[in-house]
Amino acid sequence: MGLVNRVVPAGGARAAAEELARELAAFPQGALRGDRLSAIEQWDLERADAFANELAHGMNALAEGVAGAGQFRRGAGRHGAFSEAASGETPQRGGSDDGAGGD
Repeated sequence: MGLVNRVVPAGGARAAAEELARELAAFPQGALRGDRLSAIEQWDLERADAFANELAHGMNALAEGVAGAGQFRRGAGRHGAFSEAASGETPQRGGSDDGAGGD
């Protein structure tokens, strides 16, 4: 999952881990929970079955992703601002600096 991707000063591991946890908690939870469940369930499955299980969990998260893409299209979550996306708010579009090339 790529979670071990930083080095922190001695004594700073807990604070860094808690900050990472806050960042992850801001993301849509369906995909994160599906990934976690798939990782747990894989150990009792043959490889092909584990891949099929991963796909099934991914399909369950797809609807959440489609809804999130719609929110992003309307401006939520851009530039790492996940708070609007998590709350379901649609920010006001002000200018054309979002790189979307118009409406």
